[in-house]
Amino acid sequence: MFDSLGRIGKKYAVGHDLGEECRADETIMIIQHGWTMTYKLLRDGSRQVIDVNLPGDVLGMRQILFNYDEYRVEPITEVFAQKLPADIILRALGKSPDIAAQVMWAMMSDSAFAPERLVSMGRREAPKRVAHFLLELGARLDRVNLSHKNGYLCPLSQTDLGDILGMSAVHVNRVLRDLRERKFLTFRIGRVQFHDRDLLNDFAEFEPSYMERRLN
Repeated sequence: MFDSLGRIGKKYAVGHDLGEECRADETIMIIQHGWTMTYKLLRDGSRQVIDVNLPGDVLGMRQILFNYDEYRVEPITEVFAQKLPADIILRALGKSPDIAAQVMWAMMSDSAFAPERLVSMGRREAPKRVAHFLLELGARLDRVNLSHKNGYLCPLSQTDLGDILGMSAVHVNRVLRDLRERKFLTFRIGRVQFHDRDLLNDFAEFEPSYMERRLN
C-alpha cells in the first residue's frame, strides 16, 4: 500500500504512543511487524480497547482527517512501522484515484470490525464473544500469513481481552477454561490453538465475509 510515495521505517518500544507521534509529525504509519492496541482512557483510569492493530494496518488516518483524536495507540510488542507524511497523502488524494481508493480501504477496514464487535458486546454470550474475537484475529492474521489453520501466536493478556470485550480478567479466565474443556480452543502462554476451527466457527457464528474486500 502507498508504495509509490516512499517510506521511512523505525522501531517502536512497548508503551510508546504512536497516535501522539502521528499527531506531532503529521504522518501516518504502516505497521510492518508487531502488534499495537488503539484504546481510550476514561476518567476513572479504566480503558476501553477500540481495536488491535496488526501488520499491514494503517495508523494515523484520524489524525490526518480530523482535528482532534483522543485515542492512544500503543505497541504491545516491539513494532516496526513505516511513516508517510500527511501532506503527501492529502496531495495524492486529489491526483491519484488509486491512492484515494487505498486510503478509503484503510479507513473502512478499521470500521468493518466495529459492527461485529458491537453485536458481540451487546448480544453474544461470553464464550461466543471470546471465541468470535479470537477467530477474527486468526482471520486477520491469515491475510498476512502470520497464522496457520490450527492457531497463531498472540501477545494479548487476559486483561487485554477483557478490555477489548467488556469483561473482567477473572471472567475471561473462566471463559477460556470453559472453551478449553469443551475442546474448542486453548489460549495459553502466548498461543491460540484451535482444536476444531470449523466447529468453533459454527459455535461462535463467525462468518469472515465482513472483513473481505469487494474487488468490483
